[in-house]
Amino acid sequence: MRRGLTMIEVLVALGLLSALILTLTSWIQTTARAGALAEPMRWRVAAEAVLQLIHDDLMTGDFLTEQQRRRNRHPRVMVENGSLRIDTRASSSGGGGGPTVHHYALDAFTGELTRTHGPKLGRKTTRLLLDKVDTWHCAQDEERTMLTVIITSDAGQSIQRSYFLP
Repeated sequence: MRRGLTMIEVLVALGLLSALILTLTSWIQTTARAGALAEPMRWRVAAEAVLQLIHDDLMTGDFLTEQQRRRNRHPRVMVENGSLRIDTRASSSGGGGGPTVHHYALDAFTGELTRTHGPKLGRKTTRLLLDKVDTWHCAQDEERTMLTVIITSDAGQSIQRSYFLP
């Protein structure tokens, strides 16, 4: 009665095991590479969504006549200390259609861009919009007719959009 494996059987088993490990390693590298390429695209899509949200906030509101605008000392869109504040009107499903303030700001320590929203007076809620943000820049022209927003990721990817203010 024979015990153990022959040298040929051991070599065949090692060859099959080597082929399996090589295939698995190749698959893991391809998956990791695909994930690394997809991350900047995911960030860009999320940043585009933030810019669309700002656009929607700018288009939802009470548009003042020229006379009302001159009397109004508090502009509807205001940029100060690196944050953006937009006075808007909530949709009827989102709070009765009353005046609402949306405040966009970057927490430089965590790299998180957030939006705080709620009624002008009362309880406000904060929501994370985008992470991995390196810089967030908002600027208005002197006549307050155009707003420019630039968002840069911590990987150096940048996205910019300008809005004509109503």
